Amino acid sequence: MKQLEKDLKAIAKDFKKLTQKTEKMITRLKKLEKAQAAKKAKPKAVRKAATRKTVARKTVARKKVARKTATRKTATRKTATRKTATRKTATREAATREAATRKTVAKETVARKSTKMSARDTVLGIVERSREGLDMATLISKTGLKYNNIRTILYRLRKQGKIKSERKGLYVKA
Repeated sequence: MKQLEKDLKAIAKDFKKLTQKTEKMITRLKKLEKAQAAKKAKPKAVRKAATRKTVARKTVARKKVARKTATRKTATRKTATRKTATRKTATREAATREAATRKTVAKETVARKSTKMSARDTVLGIVERSREGLDMATLISKTGLKYNNIRTILYRLRKQGKIKSERKGLYVKA
């Protein structure tokens, strides 16, 4: 019974605190509503005057833009003929430059392809250099390739007769 009384008193205290908090929140809400209502009432008169000014400014600005574009059009017509002639010569020069760079790039890619070794060549080279033979773990660590890649490479090299497996998991030059 005593425990029940304590629990009820604790609940009553909590209710009092909650009611106080809700009352405070209600008063804050009312103050905010009043402030917002006051702000909404004032700008209406100011907005009308401001819109009149902005409309007048916009029309003046439009007139200025129209004058500028008219003068620009006549100037661009004169320079357009000059620009087309220079563009044609510039495009011809650019085309010749691009053709020259394409040729050099093609030569470089051919040279790069010949120097780079394939994964199969690297594995074969490592196996050929070893005296006692290699297992999968050492091939993975030396080449940096994945297990499945090395497994397929070794299978193909064995079919070609370039390597042989001395025993299970040990690969030697054929």
